[in-house]
Formats: sequence, C-alpha cells, structure tokens
Amino acid sequence: MITITNTAENFDLIGPLASAVLTQRYAGGIFRVAEHISEGHYDGGTWELKELSNGGFYMSLRRDEPIHAANHAAYWSGDMSPEAFSIAVNMYVSSQLSFWLVDNNCEEDARRVSDNYHLLREFVYQEDGVFTQEEISAVYSCCD
Repeated sequence: MITITNTAENFDLIGPLASAVLTQRYAGGIFRVAEHISEGHYDGGTWELKELSNGGFYMSLRRDEPIHAANHAAYWSGDMSPEAFSIAVNMYVSSQLSFWLVDNNCEEDARRVSDNYHLLREFVYQEDGVFTQEEISAVYSCCD
C-alpha cells in the first residue's frame, strides 16, 4: 500500500524536482490550475508538500470544506474533498508541464514530472487506498 510518508507546510520542492526553475513552474502551475478548475471557488490558501512511499509527491491544499471543480471538456463538475482536489490539480499540472518540458527540450525534467504523474495515479487508484470510489471518479473526471 502506498502511504504518505512526510508532510511539511514549509516545503522545498527543489528536492523532488531538482531545479529551482522547475519548482517555480510547478508551484505556479498549481495555483493557476487550482483557480481555473475551481471556477473561482479557490481563492488561495495554505499548501503542504506530501511525499509518498512510492517516491511521488504532491502539493496539498489545507482546507476543511469541499471545493467545487469542473472539467467542461469532459462534461463533468462537482464538489471534491480538498485532498482529491489537490491530487487532481497536481496530476493536471504534471501532465501539462511534462508536455511543455518536452517541447522545450528538457527531456530529463519532463521524465521526472511525468514519472510523478504516474506515481500520483498509482496512489489514487490503489485498492483499499485513502480515496473513496466517488473521489477516484472525481479525480479521473477532473483530469480527463
């Protein structure tokens, strides 16, 4: 079973991402995507870095109440738990950023970010994991 091994409010993404520039692009992408897919329901907040036992990581929005999200291209919208929302945002950013990195001849960074996408996906879809079937469906629909 994949578990969360470390949580830090004051985090350093440079470790997992290995470069300051990549870290800035990733974190900036998180905030933009969170605002975009929440259709304005996200207006900032505290994010924590969570590291996974499979080597993955994600930025997690510390929030108590559900947050609305939408993916109009997939004809989906709904409320998500903060953790499911956070995973969806990180998967979305990882996917988009990996393509941007390939287009800009940064293959090693693209591989690192793409690998993280797959490690997050593995975390979400594991049997007897932390997410309910409804949350798994919402993450998938939000990222599709």
